[in-house]
Amino acid sequence: MRVLVIDDEALMRQTYRAIFKTTDWQVYYASNAEEGRILLRDRTPDVILCDVGLPDQRGTDLVQRFREKGVTTPILFVSARGEPEDKILGLDAGGDDYISKPFDSDELLERIKALYRRNRLYRREQPEMQERDGL
Repeated sequence: MRVLVIDDEALMRQTYRAIFKTTDWQVYYASNAEEGRILLRDRTPDVILCDVGLPDQRGTDLVQRFREKGVTTPILFVSARGEPEDKILGLDAGGDDYISKPFDSDELLERIKALYRRNRLYRREQPEMQERDGL
């Protein structure tokens, strides 16, 4: 599985590295929205983890743009903002799931696996899925 992590905090990226070390997944890291767009286009991830608070663009705006461009890759918001209205904004922007920091690493891994499984089933039913040009 290929996972794209978009998070500007170096400490969080280190945390993700430690968590994903236990998997055989290919993980790509972006520290801002622009890097995230480039990696999405070039690496074709199976799942995206996106922080809400990015330095160059809100994560919810980035995800909304992805969805407007036809990106169907499952997206899990991971954010310190954990109020119900924050989660609603994230899901309404196009996120498939939302988990608040701090999180349990096993729960995070299971949520990623669940998004991946659901997406694989959906792709079997919908062959031609994603258009990445113009991201």
